Amino acid sequence: MDLVPPSNLRVLIADDHNLVCLGLQMLLEKHGMEVLGIASNGQDAVQLAQETIPDIVLLDLKMPGMDGFGALSIIRATVPHAKIIVTTAFGETEHVSQALAMGASGYITKEASSASIIGAVRAVAAGAAVVSSRKPLARALEDFPQHSSLDIIETGAAHSLTPQELVVLKLIGQGLDNQSISLQLDVSINTVRSHVSSILDKLDVENRTRAAIWAYQNGLVD
Repeated sequence: MDLVPPSNLRVLIADDHNLVCLGLQMLLEKHGMEVLGIASNGQDAVQLAQETIPDIVLLDLKMPGMDGFGALSIIRATVPHAKIIVTTAFGETEHVSQALAMGASGYITKEASSASIIGAVRAVAAGAAVVSSRKPLARALEDFPQHSSLDIIETGAAHSLTPQELVVLKLIGQGLDNQSISLQLDVSINTVRSHVSSILDKLDVENRTRAAIWAYQNGLVD
């Protein structure tokens, strides 16, 4: 199976969490993919998918108004070319089998590493079915044996930064403190602190200054 997608892979993001969307957009664009748009609810996801005809849709199941299941059903029916990857919070496994039965090409957790997400998008674009390597999600496939014949690609890079952490790290590199990051991203300061702590741990650096230097050295900050 060829896992190399076209260089102009086009992706639509559907999620009602701003930080998740920003992180995914930055990550995908950094790897040469085109983000066609961002939807914060199912209705907008359907409309954007029909207007832009994406190759891949990263679709959150829990959104206001029309949820991900409603959007999944309509997109599969009206934009059959688009392949759908369901994104879910860690531990939310109860609806995964239903999403697969409705035609999703796989699912990943929002806590997955950047490497995992890029690998999942590329694999699905090449025709594979993708599941997160985290055990609780993998166990969800046991309830859906129809997928046993599919080529399942397990993804995971436990020590890599998540897309959300990349966004926070970029802002650290720009000199923003936790309060400023909280305001800019419209998330709680406790969420920011949690991301900062995880970033320092994953980069194995002792303070924000070292993290900012890492961000510059790795091209996150111009």
